[in-house]
Parts: sequence; structure tokens; C-alpha cells
Amino acid sequence: MRIITLGAFLLPLTIGLASAAPGGDGERHERRGPPPLDRIVEQRADELGISDEAVSNIQELAQAERTTMRELRDELRNAHESLRAAMQAEPVDEAAVFDASNAIGNAEKTLRDHRVAMGLAIRDHLTAEQFAALAPERPPRGPHRARGNRGECRDK
Repeated sequence: MRIITLGAFLLPLTIGLASAAPGGDGERHERRGPPPLDRIVEQRADELGISDEAVSNIQELAQAERTTMRELRDELRNAHESLRAAMQAEPVDEAAVFDASNAIGNAEKTLRDHRVAMGLAIRDHLTAEQFAALAPERPPRGPHRARGNRGECRDK
């Protein structure tokens, strides 16, 4: 009974999560959000006094990062697919579901850690003032980003 109840609760949640997995339908989607930091650096290099060498170094870092990020997103997508398969198995193996769920969490943490490391690597090629000038162009990522006051009426 417990497994059936657990499965009935988690199955809709899992299907929603799995369908929301990045690129889960196998198609490439247009990039959303702000441009990559290396492009912002390139566009504003003269304005901020960023040397050609620093721009070149940042572009090399970014190119390597794109390859790594693609691989990490593939791992996350695979983890979502494993969770979907575990939830749809008959009978549901509770341990396999939790293992797949933990694999998603680990893949997300690895992605987040890699983004932070990349930001630090780029920061090493800029002065504090240059980096601060670029910060307003990079809106926060993830669930803690500002979303405005949802309680206010927009018709005012």
C-alpha cells in the first residue's frame, strides 16, 4: 500500500520534472536569457578598458565551458530520464526512484558549481571595477532571483 501511495503521489511530479528537463524532447531550443558573459565582455571591452589579451583569454575559457556545460546538461537530462523510467516501472522500486532523484540533485549541483567556477575564472581576468560594471547585466539565476511584487495590481 505504501509503495502504491508513494507512486501515486510522485508519478505526476516526476513526469512534470522529467518533461521539464532541459532538452528533454531531443530538440535544441533557442537560448533564453542574457547573453553569455564572454559576449558581454567582448561588446563592452573598449568601454570598460578590458585588454585584448583578457578578452581573448575569457573567450577561450568560455569556449571550453560550453563544451563542458553541454556534457553536464546531457548528464542531467539522462538523470531525469532515469527517474522517469524508475517511476514508470512495474512494480516501482523505491530505492531506484530515490537513487535517480539523488542523481538529479547531484547533476544540478555539479552544473551550479561549474557555473560558479567559470565566473571566478572570468573574474580573474578583470579588475574589480570591470567585473562590477558587468554585474548589472547578469540577472540572478535560479529560484532566488527577483521576481517583483506579485501581490500588486499591474493596472495601476
